[in-house]
Amino acid sequence: LCIGGGEATAVAVALVRVVGDSVFLLTHVHDFQDCGREDLKLIGAYKSRLDAETALAAIKNKNGFRDQTDGFSINERKLGETSWREGYVTAYPDGTFSE
Repeated sequence: LCIGGGEATAVAVALVRVVGDSVFLLTHVHDFQDCGREDLKLIGAYKSRLDAETALAAIKNKNGFRDQTDGFSINERKLGETSWREGYVTAYPDGTFSE
């Protein structure tokens, strides 16, 4: 499954009971360098950075994750703030980009 950050954010905001004006998204990206693909996993949406860091500590040594620990990220997203407002381009393995 390859999804962009906007879709992951939309899913997270829809699933979490919001406290405050931000959520902290814990994601993991597995980069398949041999085929130029990525697998983005939304691990969870948390009400604080500390909660997201605690979740990360609990799973980082689990099967699959422990081989790609550099794939984790925690990003704060403000509720009601639209991402990808300028659109996006796709980078293809041959080095070209979509319009």
